[in-house]
Amino acid sequence: MDHTAHAVSRPRAYADRLAALESGAPSAVSLREGVALAQHHALATDARVMLLGESVGRLGGAFGSSEGLQARFGAERVIDLPISSAGAVGLAIGLALAGKRPVVELGGALGPALGQLQQELAAPGAENPTPIVLRWVQDTPDAPVPVGVVADVHNLQIALPSTPQDAQGLILGALQQDGAVLIIETVSVLGEEGQHSVTPVPMGRANVRCAGDQLTVITAGSGVKAALAAAAESEVSIEVIDLVSLRPLDLRTIVASVSRTGRVLLAVEPGWGAMAEEILGAVTRACFLHLESPPQTVTASAAAIVEAASQSLHY
Repeated sequence: MDHTAHAVSRPRAYADRLAALESGAPSAVSLREGVALAQHHALATDARVMLLGESVGRLGGAFGSSEGLQARFGAERVIDLPISSAGAVGLAIGLALAGKRPVVELGGALGPALGQLQQELAAPGAENPTPIVLRWVQDTPDAPVPVGVVADVHNLQIALPSTPQDAQGLILGALQQDGAVLIIETVSVLGEEGQHSVTPVPMGRANVRCAGDQLTVITAGSGVKAALAAAAESEVSIEVIDLVSLRPLDLRTIVASVSRTGRVLLAVEPGWGAMAEEILGAVTRACFLHLESPPQTVTASAAAIVEAASQSLHY
């Protein structure tokens, strides 16, 4: 995956941004900058951390996510690999079993790596902890994010951040645990801005992004912006929950919301497939006694959410 074409679109060079933050300048960052800063922080504070990927060193990673890190930490910790996602995951598994904390940048189709993920990384009953972080960078803006392809990978935790704080915190939080974590970064949210943070974010904790009392919309990633727009437009009082973590789910936060609203929509992008079914099934079972209308899965667009919200209220 060659990201050199994207280099010109980077709003600020990573090195300049890091220098500004270290000097105490205002700390607003984009999600893409946040990922770079989180990886810098991880490398600087834990000697076990390594970065692996086909462009993480010389080319600075997808959208500048590891820009300048090989020069600062050396080619033995920031390692350029051949174009093989299966090989990258296999190498990371071996490093993790040897005591390292690898972060692997994956791009394009994840299919070639699924064999490693299913058979070695996340096999049911696996005895050895495998602490690796997989960053799956979606580099095609108009293509659906095929989240559903990893739905059947056992023991793999999955996150889909929508803010810089969550993107940074998920990386740092994942590096503190012994499980395998997949963090999905989509092009549509890479420019989202927020506060720089090095506070770890635990898996399985959702955020209530907008309060409401008639309908709960749960979503993640780029769907959050659409849901917030729908909440602003709709006559229905919509509560928006940013899942952040798709597996495990924060069912406590969801149930607390649905117990007040009585209605729930799952707003997802095309390509979620089995993952959407898994999430909606878990939510339906957990919230069954509170539901006043059937749960639905809708397209993550403001118009679709507004229409579905109205229909749900008049069910």
